[in-house]
Amino acid sequence: RESSLAARERCLLLKLEGSALRERCKADAELAVRVYAILGRTSAQRYRDVSLELRNTASYQ
Repeated sequence: RESSLAARERCLLLKLEGSALRERCKADAELAVRVYAILGRTSAQRYRDVSLELRNTASYQ
């Protein structure tokens, strides 16, 4: 898949895309845990935002 991750923690910026990110995660379990935690948190925030928008849209109808 075409995906990318940009995460800033302290002063470190990490940007890896698609297969490069997947390969790094396979090679480094600690990195994989952090990456998936960030992706999970981002997904949850976006899901919440979409849910709120849908609820607000439904209340106008």
